[in-house]
Amino acid sequence: MTLETFDYTDGTSTIPGTTVYLGSFTIQSNVFTPAESTRIVWESEYDGSWSTIIDPASSDTANAGIIIRGSDIDNHLSFFFRASDGLLRGEKRVAGSGTTVFSKTVSGYASGDARTLRVDATGTAIEVYLDDVLQQGWADDSGLSGVQAGIRTDSSNYTFDDFSYPAASTTLRQVTVDLPAAVVGESGYNYTLHNLSTMEQVDFGVLDTSSTPVTIQFDNTGVSSAATLTFFASNIDASNDNTATVVWDKADVSLVGA
Repeated sequence: MTLETFDYTDGTSTIPGTTVYLGSFTIQSNVFTPAESTRIVWESEYDGSWSTIIDPASSDTANAGIIIRGSDIDNHLSFFFRASDGLLRGEKRVAGSGTTVFSKTVSGYASGDARTLRVDATGTAIEVYLDDVLQQGWADDSGLSGVQAGIRTDSSNYTFDDFSYPAASTTLRQVTVDLPAAVVGESGYNYTLHNLSTMEQVDFGVLDTSSTPVTIQFDNTGVSSAATLTFFASNIDASNDNTATVVWDKADVSLVGA
């Protein structure tokens, strides 16, 4: 696990290795202080445990929490509470459309108190904890395969400290695909790999057609081992080439050596 303690100089407004989906922030007295509605993520893993200390500056009706399985502002899961009444919710956002997947009010909640929010995820099983007490379980049906994780806040009335997350693995990814017999041994083929759920390109290159099946290894920690990729290859060599061959397949990602 990696612990982000936010121990930066006051006024710092960027953190190495992060992506800001939305908003802005500064570091003040070694805590993350949003200036507005903000989403910030680190490169993480698909499965794991994430936690942070959330301190409401006042009884706020806005939300604050944790993002997991993200790839951008339009595709991620988030789990959050609001300080005014302790309402705890989960949301899946897929292709820009947000859906509340659970909602409950935490008993004994006192607004204005700092709380530790934790999210555990293994496969489709999600568990959400507040101060180490299990509050809600949910079966992830989003189909998301992103691996970014971080902080969500819908106002500037919250601060965050000690964000704990599983850092992204540096292990190579790989897929194995089948080639038609007519392509084996032929030259001049290039390939592209795309995430099936988002169609984002994750790798490309010259295709080795010496045998089938062919295993393609690539270095892209933004692709989870739960992802399915589409594979396209062609020997097209000009925009008006109407004799080229195009082949395609799909395959699940695995980690090299796993």
